[in-house]
Amino acid sequence: MNKVHTDNGDNEDRISDEMQKKIIKKLEERGAVNPCPKCGGRDFYLSDGYDVISTQKRLDGIVLFGRYLPCALVICKNCGNVSFHAIGALGLIEDAEKDWNHGKE
Repeated sequence: MNKVHTDNGDNEDRISDEMQKKIIKKLEERGAVNPCPKCGGRDFYLSDGYDVISTQKRLDGIVLFGRYLPCALVICKNCGNVSFHAIGALGLIEDAEKDWNHGKE
């Protein structure tokens, strides 16, 4: 799996190379290496930014500043299909927080 860098000129918002390597290693260790479910492609990128999925109990509106599920994004190089991998389920929340804080506690 390759890493992908967005070209927004702001390294502050990027997942570090070290953290990307940890995510890729965890995905490989847990067997998340199957072909793309949409096109069968076998080449992927790991996004250099997280996505956060908002979770809430209510269905009648949007809850701001609620709970979030941080995810790493794996993107198929062929068709662009995106898969979400929960950082917490990979056991990397603390590593991701340190990375985001640039190693500061």
